[in-house]
Amino acid sequence: MSSAKTVTKNSIFLLISSIFQKVVSFLYFMYLARQLPADSVGKYAFSISFSFMFAVFMDFGTNSFLIRKIARNEEDSNKNVNNVFVLEIILGLIFILISSLFVNIIGYPEITKQLVYIGILTVFFDNLTTTFYATLRGKQELWFESIGYAAYQVIVFSLGIYLVTNNYPLLYLAFPPLLASSSNLIYSIIIAKKRSNFKFDLHFKKEELSHIMKQALPFALTGIFTKIYSSIDSFFLSIFSTDEHIAYYQASYKLVFALQFIPIAIGSAIFPAFARDFKENKDQLKATFSKSFKVLSFVAIPLSFLFTIFAKDMILLLYPRYLESIPVLQVFAFSFFFMFLNTPVGLILSSCDKQKINTRNSFIAMIINLVLNLILIPILDIKGAAIASLISFMMLFSLNFIEAKKTINFSASKIFRTILKIILSCFIMSFLVLFLKTRMHFIPSAIIGGFLYLLLIQVFGVYNIKQAISNLKLKL
Repeated sequence: MSSAKTVTKNSIFLLISSIFQKVVSFLYFMYLARQLPADSVGKYAFSISFSFMFAVFMDFGTNSFLIRKIARNEEDSNKNVNNVFVLEIILGLIFILISSLFVNIIGYPEITKQLVYIGILTVFFDNLTTTFYATLRGKQELWFESIGYAAYQVIVFSLGIYLVTNNYPLLYLAFPPLLASSSNLIYSIIIAKKRSNFKFDLHFKKEELSHIMKQALPFALTGIFTKIYSSIDSFFLSIFSTDEHIAYYQASYKLVFALQFIPIAIGSAIFPAFARDFKENKDQLKATFSKSFKVLSFVAIPLSFLFTIFAKDMILLLYPRYLESIPVLQVFAFSFFFMFLNTPVGLILSSCDKQKINTRNSFIAMIINLVLNLILIPILDIKGAAIASLISFMMLFSLNFIEAKKTINFSASKIFRTILKIILSCFIMSFLVLFLKTRMHFIPSAIIGGFLYLLLIQVFGVYNIKQAISNLKLKL
C-alpha cells in the first residue's frame, strides 16, 4: 500500500476514534460540571492534570523512539519493545513515588492527594499501554488502538455517571479511569502478541537500557517541556487561585482542546510516514508535510473565528453556571491555529533526527509559560493563565516552523498565500455570522457561516472540495 493511502486510512481510523473519545470525554466533563459543586470539579480536574504532568517522566520519550525505530526497521522490534517495557516499569515506579511525595510536600487537602495517588497509577498503566500500541503504530496498523481507547472512554463515562447518579463520594470518580486503563493495557498486550508476534522476554542488559535512554532523551525532554508548559497553568492556579476557578478554567480548556483530536489523529498517522519518507523519499516527505499543513490550516483558522464570536453562547449553553469561563474561552480561541499547526512542524523535526532542536524550542516555550503564569495569574487569575498558554503556543509554533523550513525547505510563501486566503474567507464568513447571530440561534448561524466558508475557499482556490472528496474515495 502506498504511503499516501496508508496515511489516509490511518488518519480516518484515528479521526473517527478520536472524535468519539473526545466527544465522550467532553460530555462526561460537562455532566460533572452540571452535577457537582465547582470546587469538587476543580479538585478532580486538577488531579488529572497533575497526574498527566508526570506521564512524560514515566515515558521518557521511549514510545516516540520505539515508533520511529519500528517504522524504519521491524527486525528487532520484539527486543526493543521488551527493553522499553522494562525501562518504563522502572521509571514508572520511581515517579509514582516522587509525585506522591510532591503532593504531600505542597500540602494539598487529603481528598486531592488521594485523587492524585489513583490518577498517577492510572497514568502508569496508560503509559505501558502506549508501549504495546507502539508496535502497531510503527507498522502503521492503528485500527486496534482506536478501538482500545474508544472502549476506555465508554468505561469511564458509564461508570462515572453511575457513581455520580448514586451520590458516591468524589474519591470514587478516580476509579473508572483506573479500571479502564488496566483493561486497555491487557487488550494492548493481547493485540501486540497477535498482530506483531510480540513475546515477553524481560532479560535485559543495562547497556541496552542506557542506550535507549540516550536515544530517547531528546524525545523525553521535548515531551517534558511540552507537558509542563501545557499543564503548569492548573498547578499555579491551585496555588494562587481556588478550586472553583480551576473548574471555570478547565471548562474553557476542555471545550477548545476537545478538538485537539484533529491534529493528534493526523499527527499519529503522518509520524511513521514522515520517519520512513525521510529515509526513503524526501520529495514524498515534503508533499505529505505540505498537505497536512494545508488541511490543518483549513480547519484551525475558522474554528478560531467561530469560537471567538460564539464564546458566550457556548458557555451559556454548556455551562450555564460558569460565566467566568467566557473571557478564558475567547483567549483560548486564538490557540487553534498554533496548536493545530505545531503538529506537522514538530513532527518533521522529530522524524528527521532534529529532536534536539525540537527540545530546545519546547524548553523556550516552557520557560516563557512559567514566567508568564507567575506574572499574569496573580493579576488576571484564570484569564492570565489562558494568555500565558496562548503566547507559549505562538512561540513554540514560530520556532518550530522556522526550523522545519530549514530542514526540508518547503515553500513558505505558498503556505502564507494559502493562509491569507483562508483568513480572508473567515473574515467574510464572520460578517455574515454576526448578522445572523442577532436574528437566530447561534448554532444554525454557525452552520450557515460554515457553508459560506466552504464556498469561499472554493472560490479563492484554496481547495477544490469536489475533487478532494473524489480523491478520498479513490484512496479508500
